[in-house]
Amino acid sequence: MVTNKNKVTFGGSWLLLTLLMIGMSWSAAVSPVTEKLQTSENDGAESIDDLLTLPDEAMNPADNDEFGYDAGAELIGSRTETAKTFLKENGDFEVIVSPVPVHYLDNGAWEEIDLTIESNEGGWSVTQNTYETYFGNDARQGVQMVVNGQTIRYGIMPQVVVLDGNTLSPEPYMAKPSSEPIDIGGNVIRYPMMTGISLDYKVTSTQLKQNLV
Repeated sequence: MVTNKNKVTFGGSWLLLTLLMIGMSWSAAVSPVTEKLQTSENDGAESIDDLLTLPDEAMNPADNDEFGYDAGAELIGSRTETAKTFLKENGDFEVIVSPVPVHYLDNGAWEEIDLTIESNEGGWSVTQNTYETYFGNDARQGVQMVVNGQTIRYGIMPQVVVLDGNTLSPEPYMAKPSSEPIDIGGNVIRYPMMTGISLDYKVTSTQLKQNLV
């Protein structure tokens, strides 16, 4: 499986992350990252810093504030993967359908998705989601995911390389090792790769996004 990664220009060469992809191809939960960090001429360093700042908490798709109703007004038994039903003050019902999953199935019941990355004995994980994600204490361990009962591990031994602008020949990018610790913010985990370069994983209800920052 081939994925596109973010690119940062360094003197005519491209800096990107190459990952050894282990396991079968799947697209339902993980999609390739094609986003690039771009700023206009009027944007300053502060706006760039804001984009690189980890979130304080996960933005969960089932947050009731986004639906405009109090949680107590929901008819939990009427949930589906993408829909919520609320009882209005006048006695009518309103069904709100989301374009993305807001619930995951747990022992036959639809529960609200929580994308918060939590610590565990082996590292960190997100299990209250449409798929389970497990992160290790080292980026070289890769990421383990459980999708529809199938375990997939990918991203093992990531390496930053430089591609020559003419020949596209990859060569290891030489830089000092980073002394920064692994950082967690909401639904994002950041692995320092080397000085000034980190690998982010962002968990959503439909995919796991990977960014080189």
